[in-house]
This record gives sequence, structure tokens and C-alpha cells, in this order.
Amino acid sequence: IGDACLILDGDGDGWDDRLGVSGGGCAAGGPGDGGGLALLLLLALFGIRRRGVAIALVVALGWPVAADAQAPAVERQDFSVERFRLATDRGGILDVEWAAVPGHLQAQAALWIGYADDPLVLYRRDPDGNRERVAPLVDHRTTGSAVFALPLFDIISVGFELPVVLHQSRPSLGLDEGLRLPAGNLRSAGFGDLRLVTKVQLLQAQRHGIDLAVMPV
Repeated sequence: IGDACLILDGDGDGWDDRLGVSGGGCAAGGPGDGGGLALLLLLALFGIRRRGVAIALVVALGWPVAADAQAPAVERQDFSVERFRLATDRGGILDVEWAAVPGHLQAQAALWIGYADDPLVLYRRDPDGNRERVAPLVDHRTTGSAVFALPLFDIISVGFELPVVLHQSRPSLGLDEGLRLPAGNLRSAGFGDLRLVTKVQLLQAQRHGIDLAVMPV
């Protein structure tokens, strides 16, 4: 593009109307993409544990689905690009929760650090609807998260997750990328919102032959 006269800005938001935002290395799915949820349920349903056939069934009360976003008039920087969230106790498998609560007062803690290259990118649609990657909105990003959970009475687990951005960056963005005004700089580091994590166990494998828990998400 490279010329303000060639920017198609019908809504006057300062961004080319053909621009959009999506995940970089792994593009975000649309509202109808249930692959992540299906994978979670399969892993939960077929998780076989040490004693007998304890089938883990985690009931998700809500499931945020990532979708392609249109370029906003004012760029927000208070949303999370990170999709991975570590399980709250040692029974979980990566980000899949186990449907059992650890023993009373058996505190659980974890810390993880990850790196992503181009986790959020700017793209342009051509007349045929094909996408052309323009530039990264977030270029290099190093993040982490601290998780702590305290099980109570073998029934409920109450915990917290604190995400942190250790470093992030992006190149300069302007007319060449379809923006009338240059995009501002990213905050290079900071803490995310503290998240309350609770798990309530409804059935126990020792008594009912199956572990069943609910987690508001």
C-alpha cells in the first residue's frame, strides 16, 4: 500500500477496511470451530488413572472460542494473546484438568514460562477473499504464569492464576501496513489479571466408579 490515498477506510477508523487480526503461528478458529473443545472432552473422557478405571469428566460451564477480529478504531492492549493455561493441580495433563480434587490441604503450585513468535498478526483480504499476512501486531513474546491451588475437605479446590508478560515487542506499523496513523508501542512487560480458579468434585471414583467435577471458566 504505502500511500494514504490507497487506504480503503470507509468507516473512518484509521485502518484499511481490508485488514483483520488473527493468531499467527496457529490461526484462531471461527465461531463454529469446536476442535479445541472436542479435543478437551476426548482427553477428559478417556483419561485412565492408576486405580481402576477412573474416567475423568470435566464439565465446562463456559468455553471462550477465539475468533478473527476486525481491526479496532483504538487499539486495545488489555487482552490476552496467550491460549495456554496450565492445569491447577498435579493430576492435570498440561492444560486439561483432572476431574478429582487432591487431598485436604495438599497445596498445589506450578510455574511455567513460554515463548511465541508472531502470536498475533495483521492480515489483508484480497478481492478473492484470500488472506495475505501484512505484519505482526505482536512479534516476539515471552510469557509466564504462576498457579496456586488449595484443596479443601476433599470436595473443593480454590486457587489463583497470575499471568505475566516478561517481554514483548513488534515492528513499527504505519502506511505500508494500511494504517493512516502509526500504531503505538506495546508495553514491553507487565502482569495480567489475577484469575480465580475453583473446582468442585461431585462424584469420586472410590465411591461411584467415576470422577466428576465442575469448573466455572
